[in-house]
Amino acid sequence: MISRIALIIVIALTAGCSDDQAASDRLAQAQQHYRTTNTIIPVHDEIITFPALPAPDNNRPMANPERNAYFGDLHVHTELSFDASAFGTTATPADAYRYAQGEAIKHPSGFDVQLAQPLDFYGVTDHAIFLGLINEAADTSSPVSQYDFAKPYHNINESVDGGLLDLSSRSKVFYGFISGVIASLLDGTIDNAFVNLSLIHI
Repeated sequence: MISRIALIIVIALTAGCSDDQAASDRLAQAQQHYRTTNTIIPVHDEIITFPALPAPDNNRPMANPERNAYFGDLHVHTELSFDASAFGTTATPADAYRYAQGEAIKHPSGFDVQLAQPLDFYGVTDHAIFLGLINEAADTSSPVSQYDFAKPYHNINESVDGGLLDLSSRSKVFYGFISGVIASLLDGTIDNAFVNLSLIHI
């Protein structure tokens, strides 16, 4: 009797380990694909066109003899970037620009943050890859959230405390998001059209 129970436990553990190994292999394959492939969506010539460059303008203003220093930020991510959202950013692009102009905005932990003085220049530079898709995964009412890859992200920013345990759990989420989406695209669990349709509504 004991040997039968031991045999059943060994079989169950082996099956569980092989499932874990298969999932791990699937994500590793997706990471390799992402790192070595420029696109996972077929290339189309009509995606983007660039206008001709304007003729050089020789009527530039004179150099400023005062050599004024200007202060700003050209690398800002909002909730639309998967990495920023995974680490608790809840600010929209509009919030980010209000913040740059000197207005107070809410920190994800609940308190106000505000610059001592407005910035001279500012640029929101959200990642183009899967723009806003993590928010769709986090919103349990969206169709994207119903996929298995999305489940770890459900309501991810409902509570942000910024402590070590919070950051540790968020780093696991961050590293799994792109791999999970790509693996799902590669194996046909989701298709490009569905992802693109989700992104159009952002």
